[in-house]
Amino acid sequence: PGPSGLVYVSDHSTCRVQVLTKEGQYVRTIGVTRQPGSGNHQLTSPYGVCVEPGPSGLVYVSDYDNHRVQVLTKEGQYVRTLGVTNQQDSGNHQFSNPGGVCVEPGLDGLLYVADRFNHRVQVLTKEGEYVRTIGVTGQAGEGNHQLCEPYGLGVDPAPGGHVYVADTEHHRVQVLTKGGAYVRTIGQHGAGN
Repeated sequence: PGPSGLVYVSDHSTCRVQVLTKEGQYVRTIGVTRQPGSGNHQLTSPYGVCVEPGPSGLVYVSDYDNHRVQVLTKEGQYVRTLGVTNQQDSGNHQFSNPGGVCVEPGLDGLLYVADRFNHRVQVLTKEGEYVRTIGVTGQAGEGNHQLCEPYGLGVDPAPGGHVYVADTEHHRVQVLTKGGAYVRTIGQHGAGN
């Protein structure tokens, strides 16, 4: 849930984010339904959505096929773009099909973006300045600090909390420190418990 208990739902195939009450009542739409685009108020295959805790309540949306993260007000007004629209690349603060996004609370909280086809998580300031990379850019790997097509992620906001990364192609969740050091692996390839 975001500010005022609203729920923000990424509606990937209809190019929008739906905003609902906790009871499921429609509030508004971010993006233009069934009209993909690369303008400031348009989305193409949005995936991850994260609402910044606190009074600003900025909404971060990974715009998967536009290779960017859109930053919007909780009312859906455009604030800024992180990454370069329609430019799939591997430089710092550039993306190749971003998936999950997560922002830490507080004034100095950081933004974590699962940068899928660059096989990394990028850590940025909320304004978009590059801080560090978790994983090895452009190199998929099975090692403890390597990722292969990370898609979803979560960040424990507690001091000393961890980053949880859905390492899609390795069928595992990598648990890392916020600095990127390996902690443990959850799961493995297969259908067991």
